Amino acid sequence: MDSVVTEIKGMERIKSVMVKNLKKNSIKELEIEGIFIEICLEVKTDFIKDLVKLDENGHIVINCKCETYHPNTDKIHPGIFASGDVADTPFKQIVISAGEGCKAALQAYNYLHADKSKVVADWVSRRK
Repeated sequence: MDSVVTEIKGMERIKSVMVKNLKKNSIKELEIEGIFIEICLEVKTDFIKDLVKLDENGHIVINCKCETYHPNTDKIHPGIFASGDVADTPFKQIVISAGEGCKAALQAYNYLHADKSKVVADWVSRRK
């Protein structure tokens, strides 16, 4: 956490990166074959802080059904779901965000149709 990549080297393929240690003010070259660039580490949830519960890092607190909570409580906030990098789930990777997004969408579908029909967006539930 005290280092930054200052340069990516290679023409047709990545060969190495130059890494600067900010504490020691030193630079070293690391030979690598690939690189993953993370776009953002900062969560922007200030606009929703009065609507749902946030953790100490600003992530929206959710349960396993992607349901949110009222601010500063453990009471479910009906009809508001969250997923992806903005939620307090670990492992901020696109494949996990996509899966959590699908789960949140299915939960929202079920929430919207709860009083209107017996349609449930889950094939296991339909067999019952």
